[in-house]
Amino acid sequence: MSEPRFGWGKVVVGFAACVVAVLVVSIASKKSAPTPATKDARITAPSVAPVSDTARNRVAWTSAESDAAQAPALSPSVPESSGAPAVAATPSAAPISGTPVARPAALEDAARAVIQTPRGPVEHASNQVGYFPRVHVPANTAIPVEVFFRNAIEGEAVVIGAEDGGKFEGDKRAIAEALEKNGRVAFTFHVLDHPGTYRVSLRRGAETKVLDFWVGPDMPLAER
Repeated sequence: MSEPRFGWGKVVVGFAACVVAVLVVSIASKKSAPTPATKDARITAPSVAPVSDTARNRVAWTSAESDAAQAPALSPSVPESSGAPAVAATPSAAPISGTPVARPAALEDAARAVIQTPRGPVEHASNQVGYFPRVHVPANTAIPVEVFFRNAIEGEAVVIGAEDGGKFEGDKRAIAEALEKNGRVAFTFHVLDHPGTYRVSLRRGAETKVLDFWVGPDMPLAER
């Protein structure tokens, strides 16, 4: 009777099957589990991640506002015209609105006044805007006045008015006189007893002259 043989072939096949099974399980676990590189990247990502767009914008706006606050104010620029160099604006004598501006009387248009005061005659010339220097007179006094206009026409009318009180002959507040051949007009003006200024206007067309009388204590500028 013969002894049974040992099954080496079956052992080899079983061992090979176990090895294959271990390899399959190992490969499947490697595919499903994160690799060490991925773990390292996940851990170190916050330290090397770029600044977010929101934070970058906030920093940019803060820097721009700080620069704008420290920058000097710029003067307004004049837009350049096409094809022509920019020219600096210069003051113009012409009125912007187109409304004519009253031209100050030139020296050759100045009038001359001869005023008879209790202190003696006073002679003055009008300035460029038609005003005569102030003359001090006593209260409640009649003052003879002569005014000589330049470039006058004989018979031209002059309207004379009391602007701040006082009166002319006949207790009138305003009178009309005609110029003589030499441009002279004469009248008498009465100041009252109230202290203060008494202005007399003389209007000849568009031209106006103003006399200024002062009643009261002497002022430093009254006789200048």
